[in-house]
Amino acid sequence: MAQESVLVEFFEESLCPYCAQFSTKVLGPLLRSNLSQYIEFNLVPYGNAKQTSKGLECQHGPLECRLNRIFACAIDQSKTQEDYWPFVECVEGAYGDKIEGSLKGCAKDNGFNLKDLEDCASGKRGDALEQAAGEQTNSLQPAHQYVPWVVVNGVPLEDEYVNLQKYVCVAIREIPKPALCLQLSKSAAAGVVDTGRGYMIA
Repeated sequence: MAQESVLVEFFEESLCPYCAQFSTKVLGPLLRSNLSQYIEFNLVPYGNAKQTSKGLECQHGPLECRLNRIFACAIDQSKTQEDYWPFVECVEGAYGDKIEGSLKGCAKDNGFNLKDLEDCASGKRGDALEQAAGEQTNSLQPAHQYVPWVVVNGVPLEDEYVNLQKYVCVAIREIPKPALCLQLSKSAAAGVVDTGRGYMIA
């Protein structure tokens, strides 16, 4: 029986420091590892944004809304996660005052034209992508409590998101397990049960 992909969904916002740390320290290395072949990855850049009478308000201000849209446009212009994720991780890695200045270099280094991304983000396509990200975020069951919010095969990891690799490994049913998974201690699977959709957290 063929191994089914492990669906990893990352609900985030571009100026969240915890999202940046997770992106560069946990998720990025995982997506660059041999385990990436088992992963179907979905990035949803919206986070804790709220619709108000004045329009959409992002938790960290207008720049975050703009960057979320740019990320969404990069995803939209890509065929696979390998096409857009290095750009997103590059920008996230420049967290803080340097993040806006990093856009052009990160775009160029990873095969994007920043003007094309900005035109998309500021236009009707950006509106539609932002709305879709909002609908996907707001339809989460259970609802997200904070960001980063990471879901594996439909099950939220909550504050266990830092141990994403562990849960991906548990969800991989291939025997023998990939070498990176075998390196995890036997105790890594403690507290994990079979939900009927793959092994996941209790």
